[in-house]
Amino acid sequence: MEKHIKSHSETEIVNGCIALMQELVGEFEDYLDFMNIIPESEEERFAVNFSYFHIVQRLMLWKTMHSGGTSTTEKCRALGFDPSDIVSFKDERDKEETS
Repeated sequence: MEKHIKSHSETEIVNGCIALMQELVGEFEDYLDFMNIIPESEEERFAVNFSYFHIVQRLMLWKTMHSGGTSTTEKCRALGFDPSDIVSFKDERDKEETS
């Protein structure tokens, strides 16, 4: 008999992946500090933005028959995300250091 192991909902999985990516950015900041790399301007700070459209498409629909724009938009809305909303992953170290 197979055990049924309960897992998170798809919405929770998306939010968990975003949290993991934020954690990775924090680890990257620690690495930059260790290497004594301090940005001298806002333009030099690490920053990348992903739309929920991109995140949901990659996590939930990548390499499926439903990875197009309409299906991805529908999936975002079904999960409670606005596909055009942006999640920013950026260097949040004390910005006073560069002033």
